[in-house]
Amino acid sequence: GAWGVMDVGLKAYPCARVPQAAMDGLRDLLQREGLEVGDVASVTAAFDPSLEGILDRPNPENWIEARGSIEFCLGAVLVQGDATVDQFADDYVGGAEIRAAMATVTPRYDADLGEEFSKYGARVTVVTEAGEEHVAAVPHAPGSAAAPLSEARQREKFLDCTVPVLGREDAESLLALLRSVDDIDDLAAVGDLL
Repeated sequence: GAWGVMDVGLKAYPCARVPQAAMDGLRDLLQREGLEVGDVASVTAAFDPSLEGILDRPNPENWIEARGSIEFCLGAVLVQGDATVDQFADDYVGGAEIRAAMATVTPRYDADLGEEFSKYGARVTVVTEAGEEHVAAVPHAPGSAAAPLSEARQREKFLDCTVPVLGREDAESLLALLRSVDDIDDLAAVGDLL
């Protein structure tokens, strides 16, 4: 059998693993087509049938529930073009803008995504207010062993999580230290920044 540790990865977004391929698909589709939240009439995310019930939290009451809500996760990407730590906060979860975006999202669990898709793959279909249909298919969750995050996205995620706590200068310094950890003689420099 395969070693499970070989499938350990980084999560691209601050939420559950299951919605992340759909989030990446929507993010890329919005960028590719130049769409914003006001342009979108509906978002449908198709998943493997085995995932039915896992993401069904259409009315999350707090940020913890939002992390496992496909409606919230895709709504967050729809509103901002991405999903960051700032959006996974109780005051954001109850906001009118995110609730309106969530109402456009419909999950489906009847997708035959094909052998190239992992269980966490997804196909996202956006219908615009003008009636145009756009599709994005993402076979694997971003950050998984099959779809590693680029160094640029790793940096983006690290800074998203650390700048609010450490400030930009110390967060940048910590990242540089961690990137060169093999060459550091004394790890106290890392501890000092933390």
